[in-house]
Amino acid sequence: MALYIQKSLLLLLICFFIMSCAGPVTDIPDNVADNTVIVQNPGDNYIGKVQNGEPAPDFSLPDVNGNMVTLSDLRGKKVVINLWWIRCHGCTDEMPFLQEFYEKYSGQNMALIAINDYEKEVVVKSYIEGKNYTFTVISDSNKQLYKGYTNWGVPTTFFIDEDGIIRNRKDAGFISVEEIEEFYNSN
Repeated sequence: MALYIQKSLLLLLICFFIMSCAGPVTDIPDNVADNTVIVQNPGDNYIGKVQNGEPAPDFSLPDVNGNMVTLSDLRGKKVVINLWWIRCHGCTDEMPFLQEFYEKYSGQNMALIAINDYEKEVVVKSYIEGKNYTFTVISDSNKQLYKGYTNWGVPTTFFIDEDGIIRNRKDAGFISVEEIEEFYNSN
């Protein structure tokens, strides 16, 4: 009986983890915390987002420091776009690896942009500053990017070549810097 309970609890924990990082929700509770913006399923437009070999949708959004970031201005550089959420453990667990990757490759014609599309900008900025992350971070609470880039959830990372073409993507968190490098160098 104890083994059955342990297996049931493990299955429940696995389901909770998957649901916490799966992205959009359709039921919004009445008591949503002030620091969170919940994404509703945008309907039919949610299926069939950009894939490898397609041009990355352009965007122009301010980062958490007020600087405008325009993807097309980064042509000629490799760009890594990471979609994330503070409450997603897979997302926050990979952040130190992204920072280490950024420190290693930022001087090599590469831009890393982490885009949070769930929490308010003040919360995102506080989190990033508290962790001393130095790559570009955007708080996209209007969901401009999310609707154009992914049909999976977070974390999702896109690897874009110098011509603005998506060459690789990962729909899960990274577990090491070496894994990020494998995706980055495969395009």
